[in-house]
Amino acid sequence: MKAFIRKWAAPVLAPSGVATFIAFVVVWIYLNRLGRLDVFYSTLTVKSMVGVIIASAVVAIVSIMLMFFMTSFLMALTIPADNENMYDYERVREWAVKAILVSGLFPLLFIISFTILGGENFGVSTFWVCVSLIALAIMIMLATKLFLGKSIASQLKPKTQVVRRKHFRKIYLWNPLVISLIAHTQVLPVNLISLHIKFPEDFDDRAQLISLYFLSFSLYMLTLLPGVIFLRANQKDTLLKRALFPSVTALSLLLLISAYLTIIPVIFVHAVMKTAGVSDFSSHHFLIEKEKYPENLFNKKLWETYAVGDTRYVRIKAVLFFSFGDTRLLCPEGIIDAYKKSWDFMPFSSSFDNEAREGLRALGAYCFSPETKDYMQWDSPLSIDKVK
Repeated sequence: MKAFIRKWAAPVLAPSGVATFIAFVVVWIYLNRLGRLDVFYSTLTVKSMVGVIIASAVVAIVSIMLMFFMTSFLMALTIPADNENMYDYERVREWAVKAILVSGLFPLLFIISFTILGGENFGVSTFWVCVSLIALAIMIMLATKLFLGKSIASQLKPKTQVVRRKHFRKIYLWNPLVISLIAHTQVLPVNLISLHIKFPEDFDDRAQLISLYFLSFSLYMLTLLPGVIFLRANQKDTLLKRALFPSVTALSLLLLISAYLTIIPVIFVHAVMKTAGVSDFSSHHFLIEKEKYPENLFNKKLWETYAVGDTRYVRIKAVLFFSFGDTRLLCPEGIIDAYKKSWDFMPFSSSFDNEAREGLRALGAYCFSPETKDYMQWDSPLSIDKVK
């Protein structure tokens, strides 16, 4: 493992590797503002591209873990592991952890209730999200007062008025608001997943809502596990040591979830390919050598082609789906829709995943890889209009 890290991480983490990555980030931002990320790959050499892909992979996995495990991250920031002002703080801490766990039941329940009461034209606006968040915070506040009010008052009674006020504000106001926010963050990954999840044909709207509800709560419980482990770790250990096991747990859980929610590895690969400049998921116009690639080679149902006057070129509309070193893979424009459809998945249905991939592979069979000297990219609108 150490040898692997030295081999792959050292070139990226070295000053030259960091400088190269920063340079590519600057170029990426600049070209992205111009709307011409399609030429980003030409700034990369094969050697530097490997380093950028590794760095992009690290950024992508950290971003995905932050999105899915935001609940654990906020839990660790909100609930102190210890409190010297309270002699029975462990009971207060355990209550806060339980409150976070139980609170996950309510956000989607509120949204479903609002949807039922509002009818078909109801939309989940920012207003209703705020209503849900505040309502849950008030419920947590009242429950805390009911179950821990006497204990908290007894523990803080010997303290100064300033200390008591500080803790009362934190326990009865700040903590309920943050716990409610933590419970509502489960909507972020679920919203992403719900856009691509497919249900069997015999699932009506009610069955779909119930399935999404249980999927959301299951994800919520799993993503809280690293935070719970962190809070219950030995407080005498260093912060790095206490954070190591929860981080490994989070990564393991993400791999486990990915086995059932296949959209997660797809998002990861897409983010790496896109940010590293290896793939460009948009269509462009290319001029290719007519002698090597005559117009009749291209299926008219899949390719948009034009003869460019009496020149030696044929113009095609294609997607630069992959570029690495001297390898370029040009694909029919329809592959973009097929690629988007391949993100859809049905939990516990490998046949659905296979069908989605087959649609992408069917169009992928028409992709071809010309030599660099045999084509040029030509996206100028004026020139395109003249040659039509």
